Amino acid sequence: IYREQFSISPVMLVRKNLYWLNVLMVYPVLYVFEQDGGMDRFLNNVLAISVIGNLQRFIAWFGYSRGIIIFPSIIRDGLSFRNGRAYRLGGCTLHSLGYDLSIYNYARGGRRRNIYLMIAVLFFLYQVIIGQSRAGIICYCVVACYAAYYLLTQKYDKYRKQYKVAMIGVIVLAAAYLLFTGYLQNFVGSFSPTADSSTAGSTTNRLYAIDYYWSLMKTKPWFGIGFIYDDSDTVGAMAQYLRGYGIGVAYLEDLGILGQIFQVGILGSFVLLSIFKRLYTNARKVAKHNLFDGTTMTMIFIHVLLMGGTTFSIFLRTLFYLVPLYLAISEYFYDKDVRKYEIYNCNHGV
Repeated sequence: IYREQFSISPVMLVRKNLYWLNVLMVYPVLYVFEQDGGMDRFLNNVLAISVIGNLQRFIAWFGYSRGIIIFPSIIRDGLSFRNGRAYRLGGCTLHSLGYDLSIYNYARGGRRRNIYLMIAVLFFLYQVIIGQSRAGIICYCVVACYAAYYLLTQKYDKYRKQYKVAMIGVIVLAAAYLLFTGYLQNFVGSFSPTADSSTAGSTTNRLYAIDYYWSLMKTKPWFGIGFIYDDSDTVGAMAQYLRGYGIGVAYLEDLGILGQIFQVGILGSFVLLSIFKRLYTNARKVAKHNLFDGTTMTMIFIHVLLMGGTTFSIFLRTLFYLVPLYLAISEYFYDKDVRKYEIYNCNHGV
């Protein structure tokens, strides 16, 4: 589509899309799990890196809000404007996985469970106060509600009905509080193109962008556009050409899963859907053999599904390395709880 306007070589196109090969990282990660006798050591390192990364970004955000430049590379790359009278700064790219791991470690107990709970709460607060991603807040809330009911009560099966009633009551009370204080109306209204200019701009830009990219997509529906401007790899005038005059500042990541579908087309979308399907089927099978591991994997599936479908999708180049990590966790639990059980039954004629 673009070769008449720009001199884009095949090598450049391949280089830009090589990040899809990151999914093959699932094999060395699983090898590390096997050699370490489990995944705990590896994932604890991941969690530690995410904590340090978010701490750096918090210090940078806190200093900048008071006129002090700390970690200038973080400020330059991630914080450049105000929203809702507060500076925004997204968390480190391991933020979401670290959030899931902290909930998982808290739910399974141990001496440090309160530390993991504190990490989960701090990560949630970072998303709400500093990150301020509306889609991210919804994602974290859904995962927190699921974890609170399933992961924290699975050990008390006989009280599950009481917990269910209590959880529903808490959700209703929280929704009522947010509704009557006006927070819920403001949050939902921020998605409207008729809201004030500071919040409606991103919604309007996304609507323009979807219409523009869809007009290009219709010419090649099966294989997609194949090359969309991405902030992580600016290609000069490509930005102006793709955005046109009405698109404003809607980038590829602003369109979430739609941006990925536009890029890879209908056939390429089956690759994305196969990842969701694998996580879901693994979670269902594991739950039949180990309720705790199954509910953990279901929590992960919900989080990946929400992250994949919303803005700043997990399938973006800068975040795609999370895909093999989530898949490796899923495959590890599947091997531990299902595959070895099936092999045992096969060997013993069951």
